[in-house]
Amino acid sequence: MFYLGGTRSASAVLVEQNKNIATHRSTIESMKSMVQQAYDLRSDILNDVDVIGPYLHRGWILKRGLAQGISNPVIDDAYSRALRAGATGGKLLGAGSSGFLLVYAPDAAREAVCTALAEYPAYPVGLDTMGSCIIYSD
Repeated sequence: MFYLGGTRSASAVLVEQNKNIATHRSTIESMKSMVQQAYDLRSDILNDVDVIGPYLHRGWILKRGLAQGISNPVIDDAYSRALRAGATGGKLLGAGSSGFLLVYAPDAAREAVCTALAEYPAYPVGLDTMGSCIIYSD
């Protein structure tokens, strides 16, 4: 997970996203696809942890289509560099337009991805059977 920096108004992005959900059939279908992804990943990850990358990639493509401003040139550039270095997927966390980029790379590509995004602070992420947890860091 890499901190790309920046600030944004999450509410502005979410207002547009909610408007699009209410008025555009394609946005509703994207949301349904995102929900289905969660169910599919639940079973697929039991067989191969490396499916996480493609799932993240598909989710990012769907998320980008929900509203303008979810991505920007800095995010697009970082994501493209991660993919070129061997990541198999990723997505921006939160509402969009700034913050943390989560990428998945097979073990063999991890160092190359970290090198490709070396200007951004990196934070390790792991999988846990207990679910997500919040860790505070000063």
